[in-house]
Amino acid sequence: MPWKMIFFLLIVFVIVLFIFFNIDTSSDISFGFVTYHDVPIFISLFLAFTAGVVITIPMILLGKGRKKREAKKFFSKKTRKEIPEEILSDIGEGDEPRK
Repeated sequence: MPWKMIFFLLIVFVIVLFIFFNIDTSSDISFGFVTYHDVPIFISLFLAFTAGVVITIPMILLGKGRKKREAKKFFSKKTRKEIPEEILSDIGEGDEPRK
């Protein structure tokens, strides 16, 4: 079996065990204007995790785009003329072959 699949099944098993052991544990959740009574703990944790993923993914994607724009700006034609040839050859951007 592939290691990724084994790792995935192990994670799923741990999550199922967590849900099984906490199925009877419940609490009240208040949003200020409405209160939900006897909500199982695993549901509230799952919703908190999902909210974290939904908030984090756009930030990661926007951060990658910003880094690409900054890199393009840094390595513009004007800037390449200012960078010594030996540094450009080290990163594979110069006219000389890389050593």
